[in-house]
Amino acid sequence: MKQLFGLHTGPLLFRCGVNILALGIGAVSFFLASDSVRSWIDNSSDRRAAGVSRVYAQGGVEFYDKMLSRNQTLRSLMGQKGVEMYAPSGNLFPANLLQLKQTPYTARRQGILKLLVEETLENKLGGGNGCPPEAVLMN
Repeated sequence: MKQLFGLHTGPLLFRCGVNILALGIGAVSFFLASDSVRSWIDNSSDRRAAGVSRVYAQGGVEFYDKMLSRNQTLRSLMGQKGVEMYAPSGNLFPANLLQLKQTPYTARRQGILKLLVEETLENKLGGGNGCPPEAVLMN
């Protein structure tokens, strides 16, 4: 990079500034990429687990419902610390501006619900039990 832009012969202060800028861009890129990879891993793990059976998928929805409910309860019980830690939906707030602590529970729950609805529609169209998508959540 230094040779490409001719920085290897420039003033020392300018070279240091360019190196610090490159380091900052690299750090921001790392944080954004690591969040994307973590989110992809979480969502693919949920899809694989929900794909085992309908019962696993329903258990995943129930788990995330309970986690969101627990976090909402903790938010109200913990006072100001809870308001800083949990969103009104029950998700955790991001660790900082560039990095999430984890994939939001609401997104993971919605992903599993989407799989359940798709499976129900496939069963209905493919000669399944004819159960409407809303009934998936009731069973």
